[in-house]
Amino acid sequence: MGSHALRLGLSDLLVTLPAQKQAMKILASVALAATLSLHIPAHADSKAAAIDEMAGYLEFVDYGGATIFAQQIPKSEYAKMMIIDARDAGQFTKGHIPGAVNIEWRKVLEQRSKIPKDKMVLIYCNTGSLSAQAGFALRVAGYENVKILQGGFEEWKAKGGLDANAKAMAAQPTFKHYGNFKRMMHTGDTTAQVELATLDQSVGTWGVGALAGLKGEVIQVDGKLLVSFGTDPEGRVQPPSKTDAAVLWAGGKVAHWKQIPVPADLGQAEFETFVSEQATRNNVDLTQPFVFRVTGGYSHLIWHVVTGETSAHKAGGHGGHGHAGGHTNKRSDMKVFRNPTATGQLVGVYSSDSLEGVVSHPGERFHVHYIDDAKAVSGHVDQYNVKKGATLWLPAR
Repeated sequence: MGSHALRLGLSDLLVTLPAQKQAMKILASVALAATLSLHIPAHADSKAAAIDEMAGYLEFVDYGGATIFAQQIPKSEYAKMMIIDARDAGQFTKGHIPGAVNIEWRKVLEQRSKIPKDKMVLIYCNTGSLSAQAGFALRVAGYENVKILQGGFEEWKAKGGLDANAKAMAAQPTFKHYGNFKRMMHTGDTTAQVELATLDQSVGTWGVGALAGLKGEVIQVDGKLLVSFGTDPEGRVQPPSKTDAAVLWAGGKVAHWKQIPVPADLGQAEFETFVSEQATRNNVDLTQPFVFRVTGGYSHLIWHVVTGETSAHKAGGHGGHGHAGGHTNKRSDMKVFRNPTATGQLVGVYSSDSLEGVVSHPGERFHVHYIDDAKAVSGHVDQYNVKKGATLWLPAR
């Protein structure tokens, strides 16, 4: 059994983030210029040695391994780290992070004896570009405890400064998950990971999952848990029993929703792009998992309920790309339903990088279930097109 409660802190420093990927690309692109400009002897052997060191670093560093966001640093942690302001003295005098020392970015290797290796070192400039070069040089020199403040001093102030983490924590909906999609597919282990009776069933909680043994599907609609068993020929739902459990579960609690009209008929891939774009526009963090909803009509809808019986389909697969079905493996078949004029609600989970392959199928970031308007039938969605005039519901910040 596993649980992932959404949180931001030092335990999340190595999460894989699109912005951090961009930061690592910047680090790689400036690596040679930055390191060679920091007083490395200009003869060929020294340059070759420096290049080898940088190549070795880039070979093994994780995306995001060198960067950190202001929202990830609890206020209490600032006193435990060394903070380096890599700007010039004039900018430092005008304002800086409390406790910071001023070492101009070009001087960090020259003054590296002042920099500890036994605690976290945070380095920043105005926007992150100069500190990225200095931070890269230090990490290549063996200071793997150095973190570059993403967005620099300006973004740190904009996000709340010392209180950025607290503000981010307050704004984030809760999110929990149990089980692991990829592990289940690889091992065939479909045993219970969480008893449904233990899940939060308060108003505002939404989620999706699969029953233990892959004997059916689970959906949560505004706190109410419903299960659909593979033994039902129509995919009808019913309340879970006290002993029902899930092999997979992902969901979250949302206090307020942002409603966004769907502007045109959208195929599945187009709609998922639309969700990501609207999340960005509405300050929903794509680096963290979240739940979303869709209400309205669907011009194409294929959904299934797993049965727990021996499958005639290939292991794995995800219906969104025309394969068998999201939960299936060698131990489970499914009942498939098609409706070209469906109306009702989609309840979905966006996995983010960090939970891709855990709460969604490997290689995909959307895990979606359907329930009709009457709340009578439900199952895991394989394919769908969303009609113009439907409504996308995103967590409101």
